[in-house]
Amino acid sequence: MLMAGLSLPLLAGLWPSARLAYAAAPPKMTVQAGFDGYYKQVSWLPIQINLSLNEGSPDFQGWVEASYSNFDQGSTTYRRSVELVAPANRTVWLYLPSDPRSILEVQVRLTDQKGTILDNQDLPIRPVTQNEVLLGVISDNPSAANYLNGERLTQPYNLGSALFNYSNSYSNSRKNTSPPRPTIRVAHLNTTSLPPDGSGWDSLDGLIVTDLSNTNLSDQFLNQQSLYQATSSWLAQGRLLFVAGDNSLRRAGFLTELLAVKPGGQPQSVPFPDALRQFINGDQPPPQVLLAQTTPAPGALTPVAQGNQPLMVRRSFGLGISWFLATELKALPDSLGLELWRYALNTYEPRISYGQEHRQAVDSWRWPGEINPNSKVSALPDIWLIALVLVIYAFLLGPVSYAFLKKTGKRELGWVIAPALAILFGLGIYLTGLVTGGDPLVISRASIITLGQTTEGKFAGGSVGLATIYSNSRVDFRLNATEQAFSIPLSRLRSGAYIRGGSATLQNSPDTVQQGTGGGYGQVLMGLNDLRSYLVEEDQSQGVGAGILANLQTKGNDLSGTVENRTGSDWLDLAIWKPGGQIYRIPQLKAGEKITLKPEMVLAKNGGLAHTLSGNELALQGGPLNSLQNGQETYLRHKEAILSTVLGFDGEALPKDADRVYLVGWKKATDNFGLQIENRKATSVDLTLLFEPLALQ
Repeated sequence: MLMAGLSLPLLAGLWPSARLAYAAAPPKMTVQAGFDGYYKQVSWLPIQINLSLNEGSPDFQGWVEASYSNFDQGSTTYRRSVELVAPANRTVWLYLPSDPRSILEVQVRLTDQKGTILDNQDLPIRPVTQNEVLLGVISDNPSAANYLNGERLTQPYNLGSALFNYSNSYSNSRKNTSPPRPTIRVAHLNTTSLPPDGSGWDSLDGLIVTDLSNTNLSDQFLNQQSLYQATSSWLAQGRLLFVAGDNSLRRAGFLTELLAVKPGGQPQSVPFPDALRQFINGDQPPPQVLLAQTTPAPGALTPVAQGNQPLMVRRSFGLGISWFLATELKALPDSLGLELWRYALNTYEPRISYGQEHRQAVDSWRWPGEINPNSKVSALPDIWLIALVLVIYAFLLGPVSYAFLKKTGKRELGWVIAPALAILFGLGIYLTGLVTGGDPLVISRASIITLGQTTEGKFAGGSVGLATIYSNSRVDFRLNATEQAFSIPLSRLRSGAYIRGGSATLQNSPDTVQQGTGGGYGQVLMGLNDLRSYLVEEDQSQGVGAGILANLQTKGNDLSGTVENRTGSDWLDLAIWKPGGQIYRIPQLKAGEKITLKPEMVLAKNGGLAHTLSGNELALQGGPLNSLQNGQETYLRHKEAILSTVLGFDGEALPKDADRVYLVGWKKATDNFGLQIENRKATSVDLTLLFEPLALQ
C-alpha cells in the first residue's frame, strides 16, 4: 500500500537508473538530402544525417533509416547502425538508389535498437532528368555561375556502351538519331554537404570552385582522405572539375592533386589580358584582374595563355576533365564568364558512370551472364536423360529380371532383386551427381577498376563490380557488403534461363539493406538452378597498388616509351593505344617489371576495338557470349563482353578528345571484392579489368 502511494518522481529518485532513462532525451537529428535538394534520376541519392547527444545522456545505440515510400511494407528500407557516447556530434550518410521516376520526397527516421521511432522527418527532393546536367558550385559568392542555368551544352550525353549499345544493330540505329543537348542546372553547395563516398557524388556531372574568401577546402574538420578518394573516383568516371582563381587554387585541399595546374608565386594584378578579349560579348571587362601564378601540371594543355602566363588550362583525369581559370569568376562580367564557359564546354561530352548504366533496369538480365566469367555448374540432367534412365530402370526391373529369375527357377528372389536394383540405381545416380553436378554454390565476380593519374603521378579512382551467385541446390547464406561498398540487386534468372535464352525478372526488392559496418543483404535463400546478380561500387582501387605507370610519347600513330608495373601483382594481355593510332599488346607484365614499347608489339586491328583487344577470333562467328564452360574461349568471350561495355564496340564510349592514351590489363582474380558470402563455402570464378585513361605527357 505504501508503494502504491509513492509518486513517479519519488520512484525515480529511489532508482537512479530508472530516473536516468525517464529523463534522458534522445539524440537530436538534422537531415539534408541531395545537392541543394537536387538529385539525378537513376543515381544514388546522398542523405546527410547529423546527430547530437547532450552531455550527461546515456550512451545511444540504434539505427538511422531511409525510405522513398514511408517505410511501407514490401518496399526497401536502407539503414545504418549508429553508436553515440555523450557528449557527441556525429555525421553519418545513407545512399539510396533512385530510378527513372520523379520522386519528390524521402523519409528518414531515427530508431533505438528495438525499433522504437525516436524521430521521423520528411524531406523534399527535386529530381533532375537524364537530359539535364547538374553542376555543383562551391563559392562564397551566392550567385556564382548562376548564368549557366538553362544553358545548353554543345554535345549530347555519351551514354556509353552497356545496355545502350548492346548490339551493332542497336548502335547503328543510334547514329541515325539526334540525341538532345542537355540543359545545365546549377546547385549551390557547401563543403560540409559533400559526401565522403564516390557513389554519393553520382548525381553531380560537374563541380565548380570559385570566389572563395571564407570557405576553405583544406579545412582540418573535413575528412580530406575520404573526400579525395570520393572525388577521384567520381572524376575518373568522366565528370568535370572547374576551379577558378588564386584563392580556390590555394584552398583546394582534397582537390589539389586533381587540378590542371600547380601553384607558382604570389598572384599578380595585371591589365586585362589581350588573350581573353576574344571572349568579350557585351559588357566590357575590368581594366585590371588578379591572376594566379601557376605551372601546368604534367599532361596538361594550355589553350589560352598570355605569353608565359597560363590563363585557361585543361588536363585529363581518367575519363574526366579538369579545368583551371587564372582569375576568379566574380572579377568578370557575366557575359564574359558565360563565353569562357562555352569555350571550355564546347567539346565536353557529359557521360554517366559505368555503374549508373547498369543500375537501369533495361536488359539488366542479359549482361550478368555475359560479362561474368561463370564456371560450368550443371544442376539436374536434361529431361530426356532422366526419362532414358527411368526407362532402362523399368526395363531391368521388369522384363529382364523376370526373364532371368524364370530361367534360373528362383522367382521367389524377386523381392530381393527389386530393392537391390533400386539401391544400385540410386547409388549410381548419387555418385554421378557428385561427379557431374558441379558445386552447390558458385560466385562469379567481374571487377572494372578505372584510374586517373594525379598531378603527383599517383593513381586514384574506383571500381565497379558485378557479382553473380549461382546455386546448384537449395541453400541459404548471409550476403555481406564491406563498409565502403554500395550495392543494389539486379536480375534473377531461374531454371537455366541464362543458358536457353528464357525470360528473367528483376529480383524482388529486399526488405532491408544495411550500409556501413556490418552491411549487406542479411540472410539470402536461393533455390535449385537459381542465379542472382548484384552491382557493387567502391572508391577503393583494390589490388592495383601504385598502378601501371606509362611514360609515353607520341609521334603520328606511333607510341614510344616505357611501361612499369607498380601494382604488386602480374597482369595479362595488356593493351596500350592512342585513339586512331597503333595498338600495342604485352602478353604479360609481371609485378615490378618495366618494359619498352617496340614495333613488334603492334597488334593489327581486326574488326572493332573491343574485338581486337580481346584477341577473340570466335566472337564474329556468332554464338552466345554466356557460355558457362571454363576455358580459353570463354575467357576471351568474357573479355570482349566487358570491353564492349566499357569502351564501346569500336571506342564509341570513350571521350572524343585526342590528348589521352588508354591502357587495359587483366587478371583472373578480384581483390577484396565488396560483396562476400558468409557461413557458406562457395567456389569463385573471378576476372578483373584494369582501365587507365592517361593524359599524354
